[in-house]
Amino acid sequence: MEKIVYLSIGANQGHKLKTISEALNLIAKEIGSIQAISNFYESAPLGFESKNQFLNICISVSTNLSPTNLLLKTQIIEQQLGRKKKGPNYEDRTIDLDIIYYENWIINLPELTVPHPLLSNRKFVLLPLNDIAPLFLHPILNLNTKELIRQSNDKSSLKRIDYKYIGNENKI
Repeated sequence: MEKIVYLSIGANQGHKLKTISEALNLIAKEIGSIQAISNFYESAPLGFESKNQFLNICISVSTNLSPTNLLLKTQIIEQQLGRKKKGPNYEDRTIDLDIIYYENWIINLPELTVPHPLLSNRKFVLLPLNDIAPLFLHPILNLNTKELIRQSNDKSSLKRIDYKYIGNENKI
């Protein structure tokens, strides 16, 4: 049975817009039907220093994949798009795909925690998520996206970018 999942996508190296577009195409091909795509937002890196700004979006996807298979597919897509994880610390990256929600499930596995444990303090996830799921209820905190934004400690500023994903052939 199809499940609705929410993914956060970010990039701060290379041709960010093209890479995110390629990620969307691969997600549609390998994971499932994209139901909604947020606006694009530009943000400064959080948790590390870099001169490179991030481009961020959130999407909802209808999928038949289990949570662990979804994680595996997102990691494969990251590798296909040039992501190389060098260590446990935050760093510049060509692409980053994070599972934010898997329906309203609570998952605590060594390799996967859902809802994403840092979600409530990441404005670069919350603002795009608000575009597509403002009333989605966090299954642990029992707050919707709008309420999470109001209570977030993240004071960073984001800039909305007027790109629209058209699909097919990386046209944005």
